[in-house]
Amino acid sequence: MKFFESPPGGFQDTSSSQPGDLLYPIMSEGIRRINTFVSTKISCVRWRPTPQDTLTPSSQFVSGSWDDEENCLQLWQWSDSGDDPRCLHRLPCRPDVNCLSYVSLDVFAAATSDGDVTLYRHVSERLEPGRRWDRLHHTKCGAAPCTWLSAFEQELVSVGDDGRMVVLNVHSQKPGRVIAADTCSVYRVQHVTHSHVVTANMRGQLKSWDLRADSDEPTSSVMASQQQCAVTALARHPTQYHVLASGDGDGVICIWDMRQPRFPVTELKSHADEVSDLLFHRLCPDSLFSAAHDGSVCQWNIGTTASSGLSARLHTSGREPPADAAQTSWLTLDASKRYLDVLSLLPAGPLPVNSLDVSEDRLVCGGDNEVIHCVSQLTV
Repeated sequence: MKFFESPPGGFQDTSSSQPGDLLYPIMSEGIRRINTFVSTKISCVRWRPTPQDTLTPSSQFVSGSWDDEENCLQLWQWSDSGDDPRCLHRLPCRPDVNCLSYVSLDVFAAATSDGDVTLYRHVSERLEPGRRWDRLHHTKCGAAPCTWLSAFEQELVSVGDDGRMVVLNVHSQKPGRVIAADTCSVYRVQHVTHSHVVTANMRGQLKSWDLRADSDEPTSSVMASQQQCAVTALARHPTQYHVLASGDGDGVICIWDMRQPRFPVTELKSHADEVSDLLFHRLCPDSLFSAAHDGSVCQWNIGTTASSGLSARLHTSGREPPADAAQTSWLTLDASKRYLDVLSLLPAGPLPVNSLDVSEDRLVCGGDNEVIHCVSQLTV
């Protein structure tokens, strides 16, 4: 275990930055980080959700592994007391775990490299497997990896290397719908609303889908990158659902207005390699978190978030951000010439960080260095 406290940081004036300029992150001020060696490559981490009306950070998270003779799912407990997270339960899993997604406070779904999706339930301090959908993704040669999942209430959407998109209901064994979404691998899927999803593929295309429509054709399709670089991460704004962030194989993060998705509103670059995961903060969506294959984890803050008392609001008010928050921040970033605070939560290293998740002022991330990093006292 290593305990880390960062030196003081500051803000970057990005008013003169041009699209595609590399923004150098500043070490975040006052964070605490616990680094725990776990002897397995981490493919995905997710905090166990807490009720919407509570501001208490989650103390449990799940992780999945990949590229091992016997992979596993693990349930962890972490209380931010200065100690390493404690493994409560380890469940063997033969294939690689590609994605984890919670559908309720107690149930999450796991997508694996053999094309399966399985539900798991928290029972006391254990994980119990439940409903399983076998070989949702396959080709003539056999099983195809299920690459990603998106959950919205009781519905799941999975995508895979076979180009299919499969709509599932957690209460039904039979898939609700199977769509031949692409002729290449689909890397990511993200719900915008219950019936509107966005997929991202290896060619750099973003496609929007209306799941209510009878047609199996997308409602729109745009190139996220002129270089046809794969889109490798998607994140939806928690209150302004039309605001979407994407990350690509060149380390570029794009902000999209899905009401007018022809071009990205903003392009940001701080990572030197593929963006592996993105997440808007649930209560303070002016903060965006990113992980990348260059081994770094960054926090992007619009305006003067770090000095405007949002941390105090997070812990005291419980109110949601104003409805026009996205309109005055991410969608007007270039026009407003605001300060953009790019903070380094984990410096670049030789191995990828594959996944991150945030719960209030805590972040957990992991990757190919076989270390789980637990960060607390985030500035949001």
